[in-house]
Amino acid sequence: MKKAPIVHLSILSGFLFVLSACGNSTSDTTSNGSGGEINDQNKTEEVALYDKVIEIHDEVMPKMDNIMNAKGKLQEKLDSLKEHDIEGEMVEKITEALGALSEADEAMMGWMRNFHPKDSTSDHQTIMAYYEEQKVLISKVKDQMNNSLEEAEELLKRNK
Repeated sequence: MKKAPIVHLSILSGFLFVLSACGNSTSDTTSNGSGGEINDQNKTEEVALYDKVIEIHDEVMPKMDNIMNAKGKLQEKLDSLKEHDIEGEMVEKITEALGALSEADEAMMGWMRNFHPKDSTSDHQTIMAYYEEQKVLISKVKDQMNNSLEEAEELLKRNK
């Protein structure tokens, strides 16, 4: 019966060994011979660029409601014009504005579907290039949304 404490001690020491092996990774560095400062700086740059991308997204995302409202109002105006058999330049402009709003809406939805934050296992340059590309893409979406809303609001003001 004295073998039981030895077995328990062996299991316990094996368990502690596994835990210590798993828990010794306290640094975010890789073995590149440069130490942790470069990786900490890289991580800081990655997070800052990611935050900028998200900041742009967060700035324009609330405007999705404005796009939906503008689409609804323009559609009502278009339906009213068509109901009265009115054709012409205004119908064309409203139709174009509706198309631009729909494209802006889809651009935002598409960007959100395709945006995939990178994890820290990726190469720093790969991560930075991806976030730079995403910053350009979401900035284009922002411009597209703002421009289509401006055009829609202008049309709605002229046709009250």
